[in-house]
Amino acid sequence: MLAKSFLTAVVASVVVTFVLVIGGGILAGGVGAADFVWMFCVSVVPIAISCMVLGTMSPRLRKSERSRWIAAIITGFFTVTVAGSVTAPIVQSLQFGFQHVNVHGYVTWGPIYGLYLLPLSVPLAYLVIRVLLTGTANNSLQRTPPCGWRC
Repeated sequence: MLAKSFLTAVVASVVVTFVLVIGGGILAGGVGAADFVWMFCVSVVPIAISCMVLGTMSPRLRKSERSRWIAAIITGFFTVTVAGSVTAPIVQSLQFGFQHVNVHGYVTWGPIYGLYLLPLSVPLAYLVIRVLLTGTANNSLQRTPPCGWRC
């Protein structure tokens, strides 16, 4: 399950980064290759951590739809907040040097972005949860055999 979680994390990072860069580029007026690389570097670690935690929590997430949505809300907030307040300053300092990075601004605005982007991050996190839960044993819906007897 951990390998599937990691593979899902990498694919989710690429897809989410692509969607955000293209969407942000349309709204801002242009897209560059450097934007995609920067966004991927910022988002890959929080998404990987989130997917691995969700992969280990998958037995609990099978129990109810409510638990999946609560996990999606927590994951969506955590991923955006960590990406905005922890990994973004690290990537910026590696790129421009630590003295040129407004770390206080990143740490202040990271949780605000986490709350502001919940309508976008929660459905994406829910989609990742559904992908992690498909194709594994003990699906949430118990199916009865064709004869109707419970085995």
